[in-house]
Amino acid sequence: MRLDFNGDRYIRNSIWITAPYFPGALQGQRTSPGQLLNYLYLDANSLLYMLNIASSMALAFIFLGQALIHFKGGDMFNDFAISLFGRFRGGPAKISVVGSSFVGSITGGPVSNVLLTGNMTIPLMKRSGYSKSEAGAIESVASTGGLILPPVMGIAAFLIAENLGISYMEVALAALIPAILYYICLFMQVDLRAGKRGLAPLPQQAIPQFSKVLKTGWILIPVFTMLIALLFVWRYPPSTSAIYTVLFTFVIFLFQKQGRRQYFLKIRDTFIETGKTSLEIGIVLAAAGLIVGVVGVTGLGFNLVQSLTQVGGEQGLFILLIVSAVVSIVLGMGMPAVAAYSMVAVLIAPSLIELGVQPVAAHMFVFYYSILSSFTPPIAVACFAASSIARENPHKIGLEAMKFGAIAYIVPFLFVYSPSLLLGSDGGQNLVFTVATIVTVIFGCILLSIGVIGYLFDHLITMKRSLILASSVLLFLPIYETIYVTQVINVIGALLGGVIILLEWKRKRSKHFGLSETNIENS
Repeated sequence: MRLDFNGDRYIRNSIWITAPYFPGALQGQRTSPGQLLNYLYLDANSLLYMLNIASSMALAFIFLGQALIHFKGGDMFNDFAISLFGRFRGGPAKISVVGSSFVGSITGGPVSNVLLTGNMTIPLMKRSGYSKSEAGAIESVASTGGLILPPVMGIAAFLIAENLGISYMEVALAALIPAILYYICLFMQVDLRAGKRGLAPLPQQAIPQFSKVLKTGWILIPVFTMLIALLFVWRYPPSTSAIYTVLFTFVIFLFQKQGRRQYFLKIRDTFIETGKTSLEIGIVLAAAGLIVGVVGVTGLGFNLVQSLTQVGGEQGLFILLIVSAVVSIVLGMGMPAVAAYSMVAVLIAPSLIELGVQPVAAHMFVFYYSILSSFTPPIAVACFAASSIARENPHKIGLEAMKFGAIAYIVPFLFVYSPSLLLGSDGGQNLVFTVATIVTVIFGCILLSIGVIGYLFDHLITMKRSLILASSVLLFLPIYETIYVTQVINVIGALLGGVIILLEWKRKRSKHFGLSETNIENS
């Protein structure tokens, strides 16, 4: 096949001549321009595969997200969060954590989530006493987590199910505990940071009554119930479930009195924004498809998998996981979640599976790290989005975000070594053992948050802070039913952490009663 345009020589030089002369694992096989174009544009594993995703699953869930956004679904979530948490210390930050987690599952992207919810939550956090960098960081981490929170985890989660040949319900179930760990740690940190700073809750007049919020927000309950039922009860395909839920959304929002006059205008805007967003996502996915195609046709993917597997064989699984995590973060920088996962699923996940990691755990591992690039410097796109609202340097926000999202860098290692954390993928492990593993890891997350912030009921001295961090590490070590030493280590970690918390509570209580007696004597 002969190309009849001026780019012939460029393509021939860049692929046919250059690829064989790259060093080591980057070396590719000779590929003629004709073979390259045939593979990129006609093979089912390249451009066509990504365009199929863009025109089916991606389009359907973009449609659903836009429908909820235009009918004020995001505002309803934020109102729920304000009414529930606004009265507590660090209320604005807790509103950001809870509101952004749910809105993030609608928008499907950290940047759009930050821009949607951050315009309200970041100024509130700044006014309540959080620094500019802290406010931006909390919003960035909370918004990124929406991609890993079931039941709607963004398009990439459906891609995981398709790559593994399993149902989306299995992927959502596997993601449940890691998502809970992520948000427990973030929620604890914002609460403890507020306690350490003595931050006040929102003014009472700024908090809407829950009953009034429920009068308008109730409408979200049947919408998400319908989506969950379609996906998990009736087992419809994801794209079909999303379309049916959109139709149901259009019907159910007729019962909303507010904005009924603009009902058809909102539907029109939903279709328009769906088309615009789909074009943007389609272009990105097409580019990702071309990259995946080049990786496949030149043999780069196979070479890289071999090299990583060799690293794992020589240095051990732990070193391979560290290398894979770094590579996944780098490949995910600046990329939408679905495009980032598409690349790491081809380049990184197979090497983990080769070394015995369960397929679900391997794909979830690379997926997690590819989206963590959203708040990991230097190209932390969520932090850049937050910086425009917080009026702060994005790199400062990124460094703060890494502290608030500390558990996110640990969780993937936990479920690789303890597959029972991925519910349904542990091969029928003992239920009691699974519950014990989950409880110890949750306690470890709480202790990690205390150690990172350095505050519990009062400021912690360095020694206590170090002991709490050490106990969290002991709790994070994997437990094995047949290896009793691992169980003893976890018990030691739990006892150490529990004793420190009990002593701090008693000290705080005695201090409180001491102040009360002094006040009585003075009076």
